[in-house]
Amino acid sequence: MLCVCLSQIRKCLLLYEITILEQTNILNFEKVLYEYIIKRIQKCFYKLEDCLEMIDIPDSDEHPGKFIDQMNFVLNLLNNKDNFELIKPNIDKILFQAITIAKVADKIDNLEITSSSKHVLKAIQQIEKFDTNDSDSFFQFDYLSSSLSILERRINTTVLHLIFKIFNDPFDIVKKLVRKCTDSVDIQLRNSSDLSNMICDLDKYTDILIQVGLFSVACCKNDEYVIPLKSCISSLELLDSDMVPAIIEFYLDPTSLVKKTFLKLLINHWVSEICEIQNLLDKIVDPFTFTQTTIETSMNIIDTISKSDANTNMDLYVKFSNAMINFSKFMEKIFVTALFENKELSKTFEQFKNAVKEYNACLAFNQKTIDSFNDESIKNKLLKRCAIVIKYLKNIQSLISTILDDKSLSELEKTNYILSKTRQSSLSLLPTDNFDNNEDLNLLLTTIQVQKSFYNKSERKTSKKMYHKDYNCFISANETTHDHIITMDLTKILDNFILESFNKNNDNKSTVNIWEEIGIDNPTRIQDLEIV
Repeated sequence: MLCVCLSQIRKCLLLYEITILEQTNILNFEKVLYEYIIKRIQKCFYKLEDCLEMIDIPDSDEHPGKFIDQMNFVLNLLNNKDNFELIKPNIDKILFQAITIAKVADKIDNLEITSSSKHVLKAIQQIEKFDTNDSDSFFQFDYLSSSLSILERRINTTVLHLIFKIFNDPFDIVKKLVRKCTDSVDIQLRNSSDLSNMICDLDKYTDILIQVGLFSVACCKNDEYVIPLKSCISSLELLDSDMVPAIIEFYLDPTSLVKKTFLKLLINHWVSEICEIQNLLDKIVDPFTFTQTTIETSMNIIDTISKSDANTNMDLYVKFSNAMINFSKFMEKIFVTALFENKELSKTFEQFKNAVKEYNACLAFNQKTIDSFNDESIKNKLLKRCAIVIKYLKNIQSLISTILDDKSLSELEKTNYILSKTRQSSLSLLPTDNFDNNEDLNLLLTTIQVQKSFYNKSERKTSKKMYHKDYNCFISANETTHDHIITMDLTKILDNFILESFNKNNDNKSTVNIWEEIGIDNPTRIQDLEIV
């Protein structure tokens, strides 16, 4: 925690320096910035003081990798069938972590974790009824050990689903809030309650992100990742109490240049922290399980598209596209050496990127006319392209499994991935499709149904998102690099807030789509990938 406090102070000073250099002619803004930075640094010093007072008292709940250590400790003791008094407190901590993740999970994952937790509690109660020397206690210990392993697997799976979800379109909530500020509603009629639902969504998103980050810290012992991740989580917690009031104040007074500039500062800082968290999680999460989750969740999206009402399809099409773009960038970051040395992986990955380009091109063409998504033939064309993308994704998963078994790759051999315990053997991979290139072309040109080899009914169902009329994720982004982390340049967001739509004489004039101007629809975390 000491390092996190010092890291936060450093971030505050750098933020102040960069902002002062960029802003020169805005009256009174420097005073607002100064007060904000001082308040944040003050909080850091208070926390630093607490850390120094408790420096001689070790906190077992603060050390990195605590969840993995607790799980291993409990399973080892259960294997020896002794010291149950030491097992119970650690199981309680594991269950607390499980319920914490369940609270921010989707309904199905929530039920699975809750069910597994109940099995663990039941097994504990059974052991407490028996004498440890009783022959029946052997089966009870074994049952508890199995229940804990299942619980761990379900927690890991849930966290992967949450990572997929929150980074599919990480700036969606802020985009909605910013769009709301461009409404042509008269300033005198505006009320802070207008933003209540969106602010609630932002709070939920932040809570999920923080819980995923904390769980990752609890599963990783590499300080190179843990300390920056803790620092980012602290930044989000501090920003959460400042960004919402700033949004509300600017919504109520959109003509204030000081409020506009201050909000721009907070949003830029928020986006940079989100991107850094995504970069760190890419390095922590197990590549095999991440790939498997991407396949399963993407197939759920496809399954939902095929069955859902046409009015919900556009959001799902873009969600699928974002998932593939995210995975491409993940591959180019984690498997840099493998993509260079392994010709088969390099070729398959190139085919995957081309398939995604083809899908995105088809989607962009049909986005020009929203009514075209009601056309069944257009829907089939897009689903066929999804089939090809999934095919190559499965092949990549198979190759990744082989690469991860080869410990000679320096970039992978020293990495302690979270979720690695859930990794399946190559024998249990999702089915790999082996089509010739000509069959890809035939699949695109024909009108037959998508292959059933990948198009299976899933037990999991993706939730339907809200339908937006203006939704274009293929605009080129204006990007800025901070400490080797590429983020989006949000300057134009707030610079275009003061529009003619705020003028009572131009109430009928349509507002400008500010997100098209900055191209933030696609989250960026690594080097540019020309995939769209």
